[in-house]
Amino acid sequence: MFDKKKLFMVNKLTIAIIILIILLAIFPIVYSKFVSKTDGSSKVGTAFYILKSDYFEANIELGKIVPRDEVYTYPFTVSNNDGKNRLETKMQYDLKIVTTTNLPLTYALYMNEDYNNNIITEDRVITDDYGTYFKEMTTNSQFFGFTEDETNKYELYVYFPSSYDDFEYQDIIEAVNVVITSKQVLDGE
Repeated sequence: MFDKKKLFMVNKLTIAIIILIILLAIFPIVYSKFVSKTDGSSKVGTAFYILKSDYFEANIELGKIVPRDEVYTYPFTVSNNDGKNRLETKMQYDLKIVTTTNLPLTYALYMNEDYNNNIITEDRVITDDYGTYFKEMTTNSQFFGFTEDETNKYELYVYFPSSYDDFEYQDIIEAVNVVITSKQVLDGE
């Protein structure tokens, strides 16, 4: 014969488990949906070779950046050679970093491992023809000779403090664009 009490207890337990599963599906643990980890350090991601008077531009991929107390580091280099060819005249180049303003990020730029000297000299917010806001950061002009191979190593530090750990900043993309303009330097300039 069937034990009605045991059958009733098994049904109660089954119903309780089904209700628990439904509740977890409807109300998941919220914090786990907004946390992800990524490593911001990498080897040189972008290299610019200045071989003639020209305009160079490249995007730095920030990936899924999340608020944290550690800095995100994005290295790139600017050289007067590409391994085979070298500049044939003295060259001046100007470095500009243009970013979107979607996230409350703070930037610093260091050259040739001098971490005591942030080389960003001007930091301003600009708008384009469509009213979109951008942050434009510039540095002092740099110079390359033509008698030997030269390379300047840059590290862009991006700070996104953990105090901004809020779902409001989830899945927002920030674009960073490095722009280099160069020109020949004539003797006497």
